[in-house]
Amino acid sequence: MNKAILNKIFRTALIGANPKKCISESIRLENNHIKIENDSYDLNKINKIFIISFGKSSIPMSEAISKILKNKIYRGLVISNDIPKNKIKRFSYIKSSHPVPNKNSLQAGEKTIKLLNSTKPDDLVIFLISGGGSSLMAVPKKGISLKQKQELSNKLLRSGLDIKIINFIRKKISSIKGGQLLNHSNSLNICNIVISDVIDGKFSDIASGPTVKNKKNDLKLEKAIKGTTFFKSLSLSIQNIILKEATPYKRNHKVKNYMIGNNGIALSFAKAKADELGYKTILYSSKVQGEASLIGKKIAKRALNIAAREKKSVCLIFGGESTVKVKGNGVGGRNMELALSFAIGISGKKKIHGLFAGTDGIDGNTNSAGAYCDSKTVIKASAMGIDAKSFLKNNDSYNFFRELKSLKITGNTGCNVNDIGIILIDF
Repeated sequence: MNKAILNKIFRTALIGANPKKCISESIRLENNHIKIENDSYDLNKINKIFIISFGKSSIPMSEAISKILKNKIYRGLVISNDIPKNKIKRFSYIKSSHPVPNKNSLQAGEKTIKLLNSTKPDDLVIFLISGGGSSLMAVPKKGISLKQKQELSNKLLRSGLDIKIINFIRKKISSIKGGQLLNHSNSLNICNIVISDVIDGKFSDIASGPTVKNKKNDLKLEKAIKGTTFFKSLSLSIQNIILKEATPYKRNHKVKNYMIGNNGIALSFAKAKADELGYKTILYSSKVQGEASLIGKKIAKRALNIAAREKKSVCLIFGGESTVKVKGNGVGGRNMELALSFAIGISGKKKIHGLFAGTDGIDGNTNSAGAYCDSKTVIKASAMGIDAKSFLKNNDSYNFFRELKSLKITGNTGCNVNDIGIILIDF
């Protein structure tokens, strides 16, 4: 298995979407003005600057902006799934929970509201937003307990529902998501600096958009939700909360949104590296979504078709975020599930190698980012008495790849721009 080359390409993708790099290339301080893209914030007209950073990339994002703005920052709050060794002065930190919220998530929500309540109309609040914030900072709607919120979160993760439906439900059962956090800010100047983990890149969907004004209820999504077995399994009281009209905005905030990092950037860096290594590189898509096992099967067919017609080594790269409808009782994640399905699809064929991993270093509720596989993976497993199809059916991809020593372990990367698939077709 060509792990070395797969690792080089994946590592380069992470460098491309590195949060510190994204911040340092997007924000600058010139002549007492904060410059972001084509906009300029005159600090002579700003009273105090507050930084609120939440999501899986919140630590590196806050560290990067603090080096740019330095003592211009009055106060900061960082909400993450970790605590850094070196803390920034005037910043407070909360270690919260992902992917299911806990008491710390509620504390994070309460502290954020308290900080926003302390702001004045002429202050500037800069939100540093990345994926994972939906769980890390939570304030459930009145009538929903923390236990109910946790149960709903777990059910959503295992539901296999379209991510748009999942995000819609998350917003409706929250008191701060979907722009509702804005109601707690006395400051009228809101700046959202975002690294996206959402396929279509909608600001309102990243971390469930707590500081992005939402339009009225999406009637198409409501109709789609009503027809799901998931919705029908909920209590009547929670169904009513989900279908209730959105909370109106109380203040006329000036909100500016800036996208500084996403999956597309990571893929472009991955492609450049594959080109450099001598591969004919095909960028398949940055918007791959759907059931992981079906995507694995589809991508396997694509790889085999390429192998049949090409005479030069090819690197096929894609990004996105699949889902898994959990039916078994195994351990796994969407990337490992996709990898196992792909391995079954290419078994015994030509020299095909793959790496499927989450850019954040976490796949499902495991310590793995994803998995490696090749055309010999299933054959090797069979020789060990391991039936690949049985493991796939039981949603037990983690244990399958653990037995084959083919897990991709990265630890927390600090990056979070969806998932990446890298396939090498060698000749």
